[in-house]
This record gives sequence, C-alpha cells and structure tokens, in this order.
Amino acid sequence: MSFEGKPSGHIYGAIAKILAMFSTYGGDLNSTELVFAFDEYPEDTYAIYPEYKGHRVKNFDPVPDIKKLINLFNNYTAKADKTEADHVIASIAKKYHNMHKVCVVSADRDLWQILDLNNVTITSKIKDSLNIDAMEQKFGIYKPQCLALVKAIFGDPSDNIPKLPGRLSHKIINRYVDESDGSPENFYEILKEAEMNPKLKEILIDGKSQVEFMFKITKLKLDIDFELTKNTVDNKEELVEYLHSFGINKFDTRINCLFY
Repeated sequence: MSFEGKPSGHIYGAIAKILAMFSTYGGDLNSTELVFAFDEYPEDTYAIYPEYKGHRVKNFDPVPDIKKLINLFNNYTAKADKTEADHVIASIAKKYHNMHKVCVVSADRDLWQILDLNNVTITSKIKDSLNIDAMEQKFGIYKPQCLALVKAIFGDPSDNIPKLPGRLSHKIINRYVDESDGSPENFYEILKEAEMNPKLKEILIDGKSQVEFMFKITKLKLDIDFELTKNTVDNKEELVEYLHSFGINKFDTRINCLFY
C-alpha cells in the first residue's frame, strides 16, 4: 500500500489496529490508557550472541513514521535502555495485572510466556485473544513458563535461535518439559529419570550447554525497570493532516477516541 510513491500501509495498519481496540473492547481514553513500547538495541544480547536475529533484512523501516504518528494523540510510551519491547511489555503486564485489566496487542510469540497472568489478554488480531489451547496447538505445551525452554531446545527461526542437532521428538520431549518448572536445571534433573529412546536422551544431554545458553536469550524478563512518558495532545488536526499525507482519510471522525 502506498500513496504518492511512498509506503502508507504501515500507518494505515497501525491506526486501524489502535481504533479497532476501542471498537472491540469499548471505552475511550477516559477509561483506557494506551501504552506503546519500541525496541531498543539489546546490546547485552548481541554481546553474548552476535548471530541474534542475524538473518533479518529490512528494506524499509516503518518505526520513525509510527513514532511520529503516536506523538499526535494521547498515550504513554514505555522504554528501557538497551532492552527489546517484549521484555518491557511483559514487565508492565507483571506490574499492573493485579490492579488493571491489561490487553497486549503484539504478534511476538515470546509474550505468550505471560499467558497465565491474571487479567492479561494477548492478541495479535484484536478480535481473537490467545489462550493456553492456542499455545498447546502451536508448541505442544500447556505451561507458559515452559515456552522459553521449548525454544531453547527446538530453536526459533524468527530470532535465529538454533535447534539442538539431531532428530528430536516434540511429543516425547515436551512431556518432560511440561513436568518441569520451565528452567533448564529442573528439566535436566527430570531427564535423568526419564524413559525415552537412548539416542534422544543422548542428544538432549550432549546439548545441555546449548540449551542453557539459548535459554538466556529466549527467556522473557518480567522485572525490567522501565520508564513511562505521557504524551498529551489537545488538537486532533495535526493527526488528521498526518493521516491525509499518507492518503488515509476514512478515520477522520473515529479518531475522537484518541483524545480526552
């Protein structure tokens, strides 16, 4: 999607999804706080694993345009130095879930690790919230705290996390993953008494150091110190003009919910 030779789909998609939240869940800014989080360069992660997300190639970076968009209406931005957005989002959910209903809108499956937090809804399509059954169907486990361990064992191509070498059985391994508390230490203690194919157990034992290392990358942090910054805008005209500059005019009246 483009307008006058420049990409516009990212802006259309962003404002459409934001407005859809209010349509689906109701309310306005008098009853709902919007919080946006953006990735910071995860220096510590790259320091220990330079290949992290190394295969990703971007021909166009939508973030500067999105940041300008959200500066034109009322919301909060959350950030933490040298930290990716998923850790910030998870830490916000962890901090506030007992006091507020929290709706996380993200396609990042690392955030499925907080599916068991009370009052937290995770969705990537607004209308369809995720649940434990969806995680079981995708990853073969029932405990969100075990997701990082699953990714450390079976890999995660989206983040360039390698799987253990050799032939792995998701069904057999996940049985013992789900018995664990989600940590490599506890999993390998359980593995000592596990009844499985000797070759499969050998692969897991030989790969222990890789699993422990990759777990440091795949484990979602829930205790990040983040900074919330409030953005207050009184006039909606600048937002309307910005959307029009991308050829987007169908939301002119609906954006009222983004202002107090």
